[in-house]
Amino acid sequence: MLVMRPITPKYLPDLNQLIQVRQENQLKRRQAIGSEGSALIDLVRLEPDPELRPVGMWDDNNLVAAFVLQRAEQGTGWSEWGRGGPSLLVSHAYTHPGERARFKIITPWLRDYAARAADGRAWPRCTVRDLKLAEYLEQQCGWRCVGSVARGWERPRYLLEAVPECIEIGALIRSEGELAAVTVPEGAQ
Repeated sequence: MLVMRPITPKYLPDLNQLIQVRQENQLKRRQAIGSEGSALIDLVRLEPDPELRPVGMWDDNNLVAAFVLQRAEQGTGWSEWGRGGPSLLVSHAYTHPGERARFKIITPWLRDYAARAADGRAWPRCTVRDLKLAEYLEQQCGWRCVGSVARGWERPRYLLEAVPECIEIGALIRSEGELAAVTVPEGAQ
């Protein structure tokens, strides 16, 4: 069974291995390597920021995906696009190169988590730099591209969001620790 849990310092070796495998794959494919990997490691290694929540997906004892969740108000780059309401921003996402299809499973978990969150319902949102990735997330994973932004000489960033919805995902993914699903009263969706 797949397990979602917070990434704490005790999981740094797993996170380092995931990032190393991913970066080696990027180099082999002649893709640029960003600084998100070291930023993600620092988020776990340094004093935890309560606003930023590193999350991992494990298959058995193998970390197959990692990302950061952050609550934000609608205005954080989303005021012109998308629907109103607070955001659950997904950033610093890494998947094992052999496990890329896992994001198809992570998306329903994010939608359910965002709908049941103890601090209130929010819209899962993310930005990606690559048009092919934006199209994949939209066509294969249930995200919706709501616009793009570019500053100066930068490549555009594509803004995506997913609908928060209570989904009975527990048969596929179990959540542990502070990520465990909050029960939503009937009719409160």
